[in-house]
Amino acid sequence: MAVNEYRRVLEDANRLGERERARLIRELAARLVKSRKRPDLSKVEEAVAYVEGMRLAESRHSSGRLKTPEEFLAELNSWEG
Repeated sequence: MAVNEYRRVLEDANRLGERERARLIRELAARLVKSRKRPDLSKVEEAVAYVEGMRLAESRHSSGRLKTPEEFLAELNSWEG
């Protein structure tokens, strides 16, 4: 996915309310199941809080300094194989 497309999707997702984000998570999980890339969320009681926690953790450097949007997106792009 291109950086600009990802940024647009992320911005749209951030504008969603909590219920809509939960719906989005469920839909994406269902699609991953269909593609046989199912994430193990069996021990996650509150998926929204879990995802928010992951997002917060990934938004900072190990020093605790907040990543810029460019740093965050560059790191994501480096993960794409």
